[in-house]
Amino acid sequence: MIRSLRLTKMAESISQEQYLEMIVKERTNDLRWTKTIYFKMSNWMAYSSKGFNFLLLLTTGTLAAVLSQGWLTSQMQLLIASIATTLSLVDILFSPDRLSFKYEKNGEMCNSLLKEFEEYYYLVLKDEGVPITEKKSKLEELTVRHRKLNETTPSTWDFIASRTTQSDLGGEIDFEES
Repeated sequence: MIRSLRLTKMAESISQEQYLEMIVKERTNDLRWTKTIYFKMSNWMAYSSKGFNFLLLLTTGTLAAVLSQGWLTSQMQLLIASIATTLSLVDILFSPDRLSFKYEKNGEMCNSLLKEFEEYYYLVLKDEGVPITEKKSKLEELTVRHRKLNETTPSTWDFIASRTTQSDLGGEIDFEES
């Protein structure tokens, strides 16, 4: 609310085109952070999935060796089997592979919309021949798509977001260069 009031007050002192530029810059910055966090979440979930699979492989291999050699008591064998069962259940319930794919897909959707905002900036907003009403209309369309994307994508973990830095974002387009 405060941010939108600040933008409204700023809009009163600048031209409509400058205001549209500010909005585009804000949206592209938001999308750049969001896509980066989604890709980091995807990687984290993929590593988690591999970790669970490795632990499950290790546990079942240990259980097979213990059973074939009769090394441990029945209670210890049951404990190892319980650990393997728990790991399998966690993998089935949380499905880190599926979540990794979902987060990567969401990152790609954010990246696609980011590219559309950047193209809009250079091809429409900076084109002096395009009327301001058309520029506003196209920006409103992109903004609606941005809101829908935000509503349909799952939230990310604060753990990942707090560890995302400016250097993780990769290259940024310098809107001032145009």
